[in-house]
Amino acid sequence: MAYYLRVFAVAVLLAGLSAPPCLAAGAEEVITLYEYNEANHDSAPELPDEYAAAKRATAVEGPGEARYAVNTEPEQVAARTETEPTDVAAQGDRNCDTDKLLHENMGKYEMILAKSGITWGCSTSYGIDLDGPPHVELVEVAAPSLSIPLTDAVGRSFYRGVLDYRVEGIFGLVTNMNDRGEAGLSPIGFRYYLTGLDGRVNPFVEGMMGAVYLNVPGFVQGTRFNFVEGSGAGVAVFVTDRAALDIRLRYRHLSNAGIKGPNSGVTSGFLTVGMSYY
Repeated sequence: MAYYLRVFAVAVLLAGLSAPPCLAAGAEEVITLYEYNEANHDSAPELPDEYAAAKRATAVEGPGEARYAVNTEPEQVAARTETEPTDVAAQGDRNCDTDKLLHENMGKYEMILAKSGITWGCSTSYGIDLDGPPHVELVEVAAPSLSIPLTDAVGRSFYRGVLDYRVEGIFGLVTNMNDRGEAGLSPIGFRYYLTGLDGRVNPFVEGMMGAVYLNVPGFVQGTRFNFVEGSGAGVAVFVTDRAALDIRLRYRHLSNAGIKGPNSGVTSGFLTVGMSYY
C-alpha cells in the first residue's frame, strides 16, 4: 500500500510541474466554464489565482483583452510591452518626439520669430492727417518697442504664422504747428507674421491701442490727453539671422473719447521704417 501511495504522490508532483502557471492552453476553457456556471447559478469551481486575475481583467477590459493576455506566450507579451509603452516616462518621451518633429518642420526664420523670446526694436515714421483741415503733419522721431511671441507657428498654407504681443512707445513732433509734440504709450498691441513663404521676407498685419499727450492748439482737440488706436500691414525682411528691417503702413485714429470739445479727432496715415532685433 505504501508503494502505491508513493507512486501516486510522484505522479501528482510531475503533473503539477508540467502545467504552466498562467498561460496554460486550457485557461480560456476554464474561464468559460466558470462564467457558464456562474450565469446558470450552478456551483462554480474555485479558480486558481492566475485564472481569477484573468477573470477580473475580463470585467475591466473585456473578454477579448483578457483571453488575449491569458493565451499569449511570454515572449509576445514582452514584445508588446516594448512596442506599446504605457508608463508616464515613455509617454513623455513620445510627446518630446512630437514637439521635436514640429520644430524640425518649422522654417529657419519661422523658428526665430516663434522662439526668440523678448524682441526689441525702434522705428521712425512720417504721418499726415487724412481728415483735415486743419492738417496735422506728424513725425514720430522714435517709437521703441518690445515684443514677445505668443504662439508657435499656427495654421496652414498662406495664412500659417506666428502671433506676438507688443508694447510701443510714441515720441513725435507736429511739424507744421511750430514743432509741437506728442508722447505716449501703446500697451496693447498684436502682430501676426505670415510665415508660410518660409524665407527672409515675412509679411505681417498688426493692431494697437494706447494713449498720447498731444500738444496741439485747442481748436483741434479740446484736451491734450487723447486715446489712439490703429492698424497696419507691412513686411519684416531679415537682413541677418537676428535682425530684420520692418517697413509698414499704419492707419491711426486719435480722439479724447468726448471728454471735452472740440473733439474733431486726428486720423493719420503713417509710413514707418524700423529695425527689430531677435
